[in-house]
Amino acid sequence: MKREEDQDYSINNWIRPWEGLGSEQVADCHVFTVHRHRRKSPENNVVGEFHTISAPDWVNVLALTDDNQAVMIRQYRHGTDEITLEIPGGMIDPGEGPEEAARRELLEETGYEAEYTEVIGSVRPNPALFDNTNYTVLARGVRRLALQSLDEHEEIHVTVYSLDQIDRMLRDGEISHALVVDAFFWYHLHMR
Repeated sequence: MKREEDQDYSINNWIRPWEGLGSEQVADCHVFTVHRHRRKSPENNVVGEFHTISAPDWVNVLALTDDNQAVMIRQYRHGTDEITLEIPGGMIDPGEGPEEAARRELLEETGYEAEYTEVIGSVRPNPALFDNTNYTVLARGVRRLALQSLDEHEEIHVTVYSLDQIDRMLRDGEISHALVVDAFFWYHLHMR
């Protein structure tokens, strides 16, 4: 076996996609579907079975008031069985773009509307399993104009924090949702 420093990293040795040998949906979980795939490695012809999750694209909204207070939400999360501090967000509906979905989610979850929005970044939440994209939308000039319009299973408490408080909560691990941490990463890059 070659040592790493002896490896040839030319374009001819790049990893190639595996060949699809078949796929089937094995579960429909309302907000995502699970698929089982059989795929063959182009390098050694090994065949394996893999499960993936198909989900709509998501949007996270980093909403700032005129005095740079970030609109945050607290809600219970079933996956970790805990209450988390997050930013508004959710699934992008069919036919919506990220900014339109951001405005809708912000209004529904918080009652705030934005003067201005822009996409400042996007990531693949977990390419090992998921096939979707998460967009971070910066919303500026937000102000509360309505009551929340929550789904029957949503219980959301709205609060605002200064960006200095947010930075401290990120450092201290009080904000631990990966996609929320990602949103503030995009914000800091955007503001450079």
